Amino acid sequence: GCKTRPSDNGWGGGDRPIINVSYTMIVSEYLPWLSRKAKARYRLPTEAEWNAFAQRAGGSAGQKGNLLPTDETVPVTSLPANNEGVSGLLGNVWEWVDDCRTVGFVEEKVNTPCSHRIVRGGAWSSKRENLNIEARGWESVSKTSNAIGFRVLRELDQAVGEVISP
Repeated sequence: GCKTRPSDNGWGGGDRPIINVSYTMIVSEYLPWLSRKAKARYRLPTEAEWNAFAQRAGGSAGQKGNLLPTDETVPVTSLPANNEGVSGLLGNVWEWVDDCRTVGFVEEKVNTPCSHRIVRGGAWSSKRENLNIEARGWESVSKTSNAIGFRVLRELDQAVGEVISP
């Protein structure tokens, strides 16, 4: 659904996270394409939604733990899932969320026009001590990296989204 196919760095694609995609590519190309194709609305989670998934996971969904050290992403299916089937929240790739940069976590979505968006969860390149549910940062909306990917939600109704693992 995008104008260019992002590189997988030769790591195999398949069930590994999509990497080397900017926030702008995701929201302007991929999500509209996926929504049209599936005839359902797909979007990035808000930071509060991402945080809720991580909280329900008890802070360990996907933490690589014994998989460290690694110099690349790993298949999502190799990471443990929580009781809701959500895996890979910590340590595979940072994940774009649909909130503007803020100094600290805020419960309500901050979505004014902005040049920097939040990423959550840490990546394969993160220090082990930083792989926790508080891990957050921000990047330019045009930034691409082999340590940043995304997770999408499918809208079920206005109040509830359904998580789709990367």
